[in-house]
Amino acid sequence: MYVIGLTGCAGSGKSFVCQCAQQSLGIPVIDSDYECRCLQEPGQPVFDEIVRVFGPSCVAADGTLDRAYLASIVFNDEALLRKLNEITHPATIARIRQLLEEYRKKGTEFVFVESALAAEAGYKSFCDELWLVYASDATRAERLHTTRGYSDEKIASVFASQMKQSEMFDCCERVIDNESSVPRAGIVKQLIFHLTEIRRRLQRAKETT
Repeated sequence: MYVIGLTGCAGSGKSFVCQCAQQSLGIPVIDSDYECRCLQEPGQPVFDEIVRVFGPSCVAADGTLDRAYLASIVFNDEALLRKLNEITHPATIARIRQLLEEYRKKGTEFVFVESALAAEAGYKSFCDELWLVYASDATRAERLHTTRGYSDEKIASVFASQMKQSEMFDCCERVIDNESSVPRAGIVKQLIFHLTEIRRRLQRAKETT
């Protein structure tokens, strides 16, 4: 089984590329954000540890985690963000590894793991490659403004808080171009090209052993 970590900055369109892989090519996708949210549900060890570290103020009236409040206190505080990541990242990675093992047992050929933090959070330890979903800063800003309603100030703050795309290029083996002018068919074509190249390389390696 070949595991591909798909990463990119906010607004690059990672989820859209994963949707293309899943719907057009039948490739399973593990959404690390979704798995992390599941681990933060009440009754989960991650939830209990977050409350222990950050206090009862991070619990909403309905007993669930108040994500908006938690995000507000860690967004511009590197020390608090590091504490939160130390709780959530190891648990999320353990969950992803568990899911990957289930796919491996099924004989799955390719699996995508979507994560904005793949290049920073140690995903190379279980991914065969990291792919960067690329879009220009202008395109990403427009998407965040249009689809999420972010203000210019909010967009600038998000951009400043994330790993730069230039740094991500150095961490990733392949790039998927997801500029605003690239249609869905173009994304699928890029995916097929890269996956075919990987199949050929693996086949050549198999024939020489």
